[in-house]
Amino acid sequence: MMFQQLQQQRPALTGRATRRALRVQAAGSTYGNNFRVTTFGESHGKGVGCVIDGVPPRLPITNEEIQFELDRRRPGQSIITTPRKEEDTCEILSGVFAGESLGTPIAVLVRNKDQRSDDYSEMSVAYRPSHADATYDFKYGIRAVAGGGRSSARETIGRVAAGAVAKKLLKVVGGTEILAYVSGVLEVEASVDHASFTLEDVESNIVRCPDQEAAQKMIDVINEVRVRGESCGGVVTCV
Repeated sequence: MMFQQLQQQRPALTGRATRRALRVQAAGSTYGNNFRVTTFGESHGKGVGCVIDGVPPRLPITNEEIQFELDRRRPGQSIITTPRKEEDTCEILSGVFAGESLGTPIAVLVRNKDQRSDDYSEMSVAYRPSHADATYDFKYGIRAVAGGGRSSARETIGRVAAGAVAKKLLKVVGGTEILAYVSGVLEVEASVDHASFTLEDVESNIVRCPDQEAAQKMIDVINEVRVRGESCGGVVTCV
């Protein structure tokens, strides 16, 4: 019923209205100035990835370094993540030769393999609550029903791949190390000494919180919400 009401409220795209609608411009998928990142692909398309521009030449960067970060975000790692099974194997298509950047755009691609578009058949006639389905459809007049398209969390693969390159650039040029961890889930908050914690501490549990006691409480809270078929938010701290 709500879907039908929303559809009735949306003006018909005919004549002059159609021409106006076609002038709607997307917010864009390119970020940054000196270091520019463009992400591409849909959740259930052939693949997702990014193009990185502004990387100086001769920066040591390997496929394994990008893959390490992608493996950290890969779905299906534990019971508290999405069950979708993807290897998320990355391919560097351009901009790198013999383990060094060429100073030209670096393109990274991850091919989708576990697409189950039939799982989203109900979404063609109903918007998911608290999802971008409705706003995407009303803004652009079209949406990728299967998996949410660009509004899927799978779009973050391109950001993670670009982040791996940015992380390496900051380390080589500025001697800067970037670390992040989950610092809060619902009412559970972690206590972490930012001067001493390490990546190994972060990776020591499935919720990626270096405070072991808080980590277990976070996992318990997430499981309580998960078995009810619901979800909850969290806080990530980056230092």
